[in-house]
Amino acid sequence: SLALHPVAVAAGVPPAVVVVAGAAVAVATGAVVPRGASAVVMVEHTDVRDGRLVLSRPAAPGANVTFAGTDVGRGETVLFRGTGLTSRETGVLAALG
Repeated sequence: SLALHPVAVAAGVPPAVVVVAGAAVAVATGAVVPRGASAVVMVEHTDVRDGRLVLSRPAAPGANVTFAGTDVGRGETVLFRGTGLTSRETGVLAALG
């Protein structure tokens, strides 16, 4: 089991916590992973007992973590001309700046 930090990291907010060995912090989907964290475990594979996080599956280093800029490669076509803009496409364009 791991010590669970009392503050969660929200999406769109820089993390103000550093994760140390033997500890964990709740991270919203899409949020920046705090410094010191080595993996992300889906909430479905966790349980909190007596203030400690218990995993039902092992977490390998790097699991469920992606790095900025690895989702779209330079020169890759993201949208084709004439594609209708829904919230999905608008989100992609916003993410690309």
